[in-house]
Amino acid sequence: MRDIRVATVQFQHAPGDKPYNLGRVRHFVMEAARASVEIIAFPEMCLTGYWHVRKLSRAAFEALAEPVDGPCTQELLRLSRDHGMSIGAGLLERAPARATALLGAELLLAPHQTGGCNSVSPRGMKPIDPAIWARRDTDPAACEAELCGPKGRGWLMRWLPSRAHDNGMFLLFSNGIGPDDDEIRTGNAMVLDPYGDVIAETRALGDDMVVADLDASLLPTSSGRRWLRARRPDLYESLTRPTGQEQETRRVRFGE
Repeated sequence: MRDIRVATVQFQHAPGDKPYNLGRVRHFVMEAARASVEIIAFPEMCLTGYWHVRKLSRAAFEALAEPVDGPCTQELLRLSRDHGMSIGAGLLERAPARATALLGAELLLAPHQTGGCNSVSPRGMKPIDPAIWARRDTDPAACEAELCGPKGRGWLMRWLPSRAHDNGMFLLFSNGIGPDDDEIRTGNAMVLDPYGDVIAETRALGDDMVVADLDASLLPTSSGRRWLRARRPDLYESLTRPTGQEQETRRVRFGE
Protein backbone atom coordinates (compact mmCIF):
# COMPACT_ATOMS: atom_id res chain seq x y z
CA MET A 1 0.00 0.00 0.00
CA ARG A 2 1.12 3.57 -0.68
CA ASP A 3 0.23 6.81 1.12
CA ILE A 4 -3.29 7.82 0.16
CA ARG A 5 -5.87 10.49 0.97
CA VAL A 6 -9.30 9.15 2.01
CA ALA A 7 -12.65 10.47 3.17
CA THR A 8 -15.55 9.05 5.12
CA VAL A 9 -19.07 10.43 5.30
CA GLN A 10 -22.05 10.55 7.62
CA PHE A 11 -25.40 11.59 6.23
CA GLN A 12 -29.10 11.16 6.91
CA HIS A 13 -30.63 9.20 4.05
CA ALA A 14 -34.23 9.46 2.88
CA PRO A 15 -35.87 6.02 3.17
CA GLY A 16 -36.57 4.54 -0.24
CA ASP A 17 -35.63 7.76 -2.09
CA LYS A 18 -32.72 6.74 -4.33
CA PRO A 19 -32.59 10.02 -6.33
CA TYR A 20 -32.22 12.09 -3.14
CA ASN A 21 -29.65 9.77 -1.64
CA LEU A 22 -27.62 9.65 -4.85
CA GLY A 23 -27.72 13.45 -4.80
CA ARG A 24 -26.08 13.48 -1.38
CA VAL A 25 -23.45 11.03 -2.63
CA ARG A 26 -22.73 13.28 -5.64
CA HIS A 27 -22.39 16.28 -3.33
CA PHE A 28 -19.79 14.64 -1.13
CA VAL A 29 -17.92 13.05 -4.03
CA MET A 30 -17.49 16.48 -5.64
CA GLU A 31 -16.42 17.95 -2.30
CA ALA A 32 -13.93 15.11 -1.85
CA ALA A 33 -12.60 15.57 -5.39
CA ARG A 34 -11.79 19.19 -4.59
CA ALA A 35 -9.75 17.88 -1.64
CA SER A 36 -7.87 15.36 -3.88
CA VAL A 37 -9.43 12.34 -2.15
CA GLU A 38 -8.87 8.96 -3.81
CA ILE A 39 -11.16 6.71 -1.72
CA ILE A 40 -14.46 7.69 -0.10
CA ALA A 41 -16.75 5.63 2.15
CA PHE A 42 -20.50 6.20 2.59
CA PRO A 43 -22.90 4.67 5.16
CA GLU A 44 -24.49 1.24 4.99
CA MET A 45 -27.49 1.03 2.60
CA CYS A 46 -27.38 4.80 2.22
CA LEU A 47 -28.78 4.64 -1.33
CA THR A 48 -31.93 2.67 -0.48
CA GLY A 49 -32.40 3.51 3.18
CA TYR A 50 -31.87 1.14 6.06
CA TRP A 51 -34.05 0.71 9.13
CA HIS A 52 -37.41 1.08 7.38
CA VAL A 53 -36.79 -1.99 5.21
CA ARG A 54 -37.59 -4.39 8.07
CA LYS A 55 -41.23 -3.26 7.77
CA LEU A 56 -41.51 -3.72 4.00
CA SER A 57 -43.46 -6.48 2.36
CA ARG A 58 -41.47 -9.04 0.42
CA ALA A 59 -42.62 -7.45 -2.84
CA ALA A 60 -41.65 -3.94 -1.72
CA PHE A 61 -38.29 -5.21 -0.46
CA GLU A 62 -37.51 -6.86 -3.78
CA ALA A 63 -38.67 -3.77 -5.70
CA LEU A 64 -36.25 -1.59 -3.74
CA ALA A 65 -33.31 -3.94 -4.36
CA GLU A 66 -31.14 -3.75 -7.49
CA PRO A 67 -28.76 -6.12 -9.26
CA VAL A 68 -25.11 -5.33 -8.75
CA ASP A 69 -24.97 -3.79 -12.25
CA GLY A 70 -28.18 -1.78 -11.77
CA PRO A 71 -28.78 1.97 -12.16
CA CYS A 72 -27.34 3.02 -8.79
CA THR A 73 -24.11 1.14 -9.45
CA GLN A 74 -23.90 2.61 -12.95
CA GLU A 75 -24.16 6.11 -11.51
CA LEU A 76 -21.47 5.31 -8.92
CA LEU A 77 -19.21 4.01 -11.69
CA ARG A 78 -19.77 7.21 -13.68
CA LEU A 79 -18.87 9.34 -10.66
CA SER A 80 -15.81 7.17 -10.05
CA ARG A 81 -14.59 7.61 -13.64
CA ASP A 82 -15.31 11.35 -13.70
CA HIS A 83 -13.45 12.05 -10.47
CA GLY A 84 -10.78 9.31 -10.43
CA MET A 85 -12.04 8.09 -7.08
CA SER A 86 -13.01 4.74 -5.54
CA ILE A 87 -16.50 5.09 -4.05
CA GLY A 88 -18.07 2.77 -1.49
CA ALA A 89 -21.85 3.28 -1.11
CA GLY A 90 -24.34 0.65 0.00
CA LEU A 91 -27.71 -0.53 -1.27
CA LEU A 92 -29.93 -3.59 -1.24
CA GLU A 93 -28.37 -5.97 -3.75
CA ARG A 94 -30.46 -8.52 -5.63
CA ALA A 95 -28.05 -11.45 -5.85
CA PRO A 96 -27.33 -14.86 -4.31
CA ALA A 97 -25.75 -14.81 -0.86
CA ARG A 98 -21.97 -14.44 -0.91
CA ALA A 99 -19.13 -14.35 1.59
CA THR A 100 -15.91 -12.41 1.23
CA ALA A 101 -12.73 -13.18 3.16
CA LEU A 102 -10.35 -10.47 4.29
CA LEU A 103 -7.00 -11.83 3.22
CA GLY A 104 -4.31 -9.38 4.14
CA ALA A 105 -6.47 -6.26 3.76
CA GLU A 106 -4.63 -3.04 4.56
CA LEU A 107 -7.67 -0.74 4.53
CA LEU A 108 -11.23 -1.60 5.54
CA LEU A 109 -14.33 0.38 4.54
CA ALA A 110 -16.69 -0.04 7.50
CA PRO A 111 -20.14 1.27 6.51
CA HIS A 112 -22.73 1.25 9.30
CA GLN A 113 -26.13 2.50 10.42
CA THR A 114 -25.55 2.29 14.15
CA GLY A 115 -25.57 4.08 17.46
CA GLY A 116 -28.89 4.73 19.19
CA CYS A 117 -30.05 1.14 18.70
CA ASN A 118 -32.28 -0.50 21.30
CA SER A 119 -29.86 -3.33 22.10
CA VAL A 120 -31.12 -6.33 24.05
CA SER A 121 -27.82 -6.29 25.94
CA PRO A 122 -28.02 -4.34 29.22
CA ARG A 123 -24.57 -2.89 28.47
CA GLY A 124 -25.17 -2.32 24.77
CA MET A 125 -26.45 0.73 22.91
CA LYS A 126 -29.71 2.37 23.91
CA PRO A 127 -32.00 4.81 22.05
CA ILE A 128 -31.08 8.47 21.71
CA ASP A 129 -33.54 10.79 23.48
CA PRO A 130 -35.68 12.32 20.66
CA ALA A 131 -36.27 15.47 22.72
CA ILE A 132 -32.51 16.11 22.97
CA TRP A 133 -32.11 15.55 19.22
CA ALA A 134 -34.99 17.94 18.51
CA ARG A 135 -33.14 20.67 20.47
CA ARG A 136 -29.81 20.15 18.64
CA ASP A 137 -29.89 23.65 17.14
CA THR A 138 -30.63 25.43 20.43
CA ASP A 139 -28.62 23.13 22.73
CA PRO A 140 -25.88 21.53 20.61
CA ALA A 141 -23.70 20.70 23.62
CA ALA A 142 -26.39 18.48 25.15
CA CYS A 143 -26.97 16.75 21.83
CA GLU A 144 -23.25 16.14 21.27
CA ALA A 145 -22.99 14.66 24.76
CA GLU A 146 -25.93 12.34 24.00
CA LEU A 147 -24.47 11.15 20.67
CA CYS A 148 -20.93 10.78 21.99
CA GLY A 149 -21.85 9.01 25.22
CA PRO A 150 -22.45 5.27 25.76
CA LYS A 151 -25.36 5.24 23.30
CA GLY A 152 -23.10 6.29 20.43
CA ARG A 153 -19.40 7.10 20.27
CA GLY A 154 -18.69 5.56 23.67
CA TRP A 155 -20.05 2.26 22.39
CA LEU A 156 -18.17 2.54 19.09
CA MET A 157 -14.88 3.05 20.90
CA ARG A 158 -15.26 -0.34 22.60
CA TRP A 159 -14.73 -2.16 19.31
CA LEU A 160 -13.68 0.06 16.40
CA PRO A 161 -10.11 0.61 17.69
CA SER A 162 -9.65 -3.09 18.43
CA ARG A 163 -10.86 -4.05 14.95
CA ALA A 164 -8.21 -1.78 13.38
CA HIS A 165 -5.49 -2.73 15.88
CA ASP A 166 -5.97 -6.51 15.91
CA ASN A 167 -5.99 -6.69 12.10
CA GLY A 168 -3.23 -4.13 11.57
CA MET A 169 -5.21 -2.04 9.07
CA PHE A 170 -6.64 1.40 8.46
CA LEU A 171 -10.39 1.63 9.01
CA LEU A 172 -12.86 4.09 7.44
CA PHE A 173 -16.01 4.15 9.57
CA SER A 174 -19.05 5.74 7.93
CA ASN A 175 -22.45 6.05 9.58
CA GLY A 176 -25.90 7.53 9.40
CA ILE A 177 -26.81 10.61 11.42
CA GLY A 178 -30.21 11.58 12.75
CA PRO A 179 -33.60 9.86 12.54
CA ASP A 180 -33.73 6.47 10.78
CA ASP A 181 -37.33 5.26 11.11
CA ASP A 182 -37.84 4.93 14.90
CA GLU A 183 -34.16 5.19 15.87
CA ILE A 184 -31.64 8.05 15.80
CA ARG A 185 -28.19 7.36 14.36
CA THR A 186 -25.20 8.94 16.07
CA GLY A 187 -22.80 9.78 13.22
CA ASN A 188 -19.17 10.05 14.45
CA ALA A 189 -17.68 9.19 11.05
CA MET A 190 -13.98 8.57 11.64
CA VAL A 191 -10.71 7.20 10.29
CA LEU A 192 -8.49 4.97 12.44
CA ASP A 193 -4.90 3.89 11.89
CA PRO A 194 -3.47 0.34 12.26
CA TYR A 195 -2.80 0.97 15.95
CA GLY A 196 -6.45 1.79 16.61
CA ASP A 197 -5.84 5.53 17.04
CA VAL A 198 -8.42 7.96 15.62
CA ILE A 199 -6.69 10.23 13.10
CA ALA A 200 -9.77 12.14 11.92
CA GLU A 201 -13.40 12.27 13.02
CA THR A 202 -16.50 14.45 13.06
CA ARG A 203 -18.92 15.20 15.86
CA ALA A 204 -21.22 17.21 13.61
CA LEU A 205 -24.93 17.00 14.37
CA GLY A 206 -25.76 16.57 10.68
CA ASP A 207 -24.33 15.53 7.34
CA ASP A 208 -20.54 15.81 7.25
CA MET A 209 -17.32 14.42 5.79
CA VAL A 210 -13.82 14.00 7.20
CA VAL A 211 -10.60 13.68 5.19
CA ALA A 212 -7.39 11.96 6.31
CA ASP A 213 -3.99 11.15 4.85
CA LEU A 214 -3.01 7.53 5.45
CA ASP A 215 0.68 6.90 6.16
CA ALA A 216 1.47 3.48 4.69
CA SER A 217 4.71 3.25 6.69
CA LEU A 218 2.62 2.49 9.80
CA LEU A 219 1.47 -0.87 8.45
CA PRO A 220 4.50 -3.22 8.50
CA THR A 221 5.35 -2.85 12.18
CA SER A 222 1.81 -2.45 13.54
CA SER A 223 1.09 -4.98 16.27
CA GLY A 224 -1.83 -6.66 14.55
CA ARG A 225 -0.03 -7.11 11.23
CA ARG A 226 3.06 -8.53 12.89
CA TRP A 227 1.09 -11.08 14.92
CA LEU A 228 -0.99 -12.12 11.90
CA ARG A 229 2.22 -13.60 10.53
CA ALA A 230 2.01 -16.15 13.34
CA ARG A 231 -1.41 -17.42 12.21
CA ARG A 232 -2.05 -21.16 12.52
CA PRO A 233 -4.79 -21.85 9.93
CA ASP A 234 -4.46 -25.58 10.54
CA LEU A 235 -6.03 -25.04 13.98
CA TYR A 236 -9.03 -23.04 12.74
CA GLU A 237 -11.08 -25.75 11.03
CA SER A 238 -12.97 -26.59 14.22
CA LEU A 239 -14.28 -23.01 14.35
CA THR A 240 -16.27 -23.61 11.14
CA ARG A 241 -18.18 -26.62 12.46
CA PRO A 242 -21.79 -26.18 13.67
CA THR A 243 -22.11 -26.11 17.45
CA GLY A 244 -25.88 -26.59 17.63
CA GLN A 245 -26.27 -23.10 19.15
CA GLU A 246 -26.65 -21.22 15.85
CA GLN A 247 -29.64 -18.85 15.62
CA GLU A 248 -31.36 -16.90 12.84
CA THR A 249 -30.05 -13.32 12.45
CA ARG A 250 -33.29 -11.55 13.42
CA ARG A 251 -33.57 -13.62 16.59
CA VAL A 252 -30.07 -12.62 17.64
CA ARG A 253 -30.67 -8.94 16.79
CA PHE A 254 -34.09 -8.54 18.40
CA GLY A 255 -33.98 -11.23 21.08
CA GLU A 256 -37.08 -12.87 19.61
